[in-house]
Amino acid sequence: MEQAKIWQAITEKLIANKELLNDLDQAIGDGDHGTNLIRGFNEVIKDPVKLNGTWQASFNFVAMTLMSKVGGSSGPLFGIFFLNMSKAIKTASTQQEWLDAYLAGIKAVKTLGKSDVGEGTMLDALIPAVKILESNLNLNNKDLYKQMALAAQEGAEATITMLKTKGRASYLKERSVNHMDPGAKSVSLIFEAVSEALQ
Repeated sequence: MEQAKIWQAITEKLIANKELLNDLDQAIGDGDHGTNLIRGFNEVIKDPVKLNGTWQASFNFVAMTLMSKVGGSSGPLFGIFFLNMSKAIKTASTQQEWLDAYLAGIKAVKTLGKSDVGEGTMLDALIPAVKILESNLNLNNKDLYKQMALAAQEGAEATITMLKTKGRASYLKERSVNHMDPGAKSVSLIFEAVSEALQ
């Protein structure tokens, strides 16, 4: 499948869930997470030529676009994730190489956000999904991404009961509990879109 079609599917999935993402952000943030992220991805899909080169170049282009077009903390965090994936991935021909790329992206998000799992952030959806890949390096992409999407969704739902200790939500302290983190939900939607595109 052409890479541009994957990014198109991700963008369409985020657009379809724009109100949900903004509502989630309204509860614990400033209410524009969906709007911001979609602005960046809409810019991404304007240039399919840049998306259909190597995965290394594609991730780099997406990273730079998101960092320049998405406001708040989402632009830098999603941007640094894809940027470090671009640095780690070479031929994109093995699951081990994809795992190494995902882990490089996660490490960068952890460093930039000074965060880890259990703090109610995008990492709570991202890390469980990548652990599925780590445990299933021989699985085909169709089945693998189905499981990764499910793990990401479960991770996003798990943020509901978490005390948010990073970002704007942390200002709410105990009142941040009982709300899903919008960044985690975005991650789960991205994996869901990839899975559906591969079916």
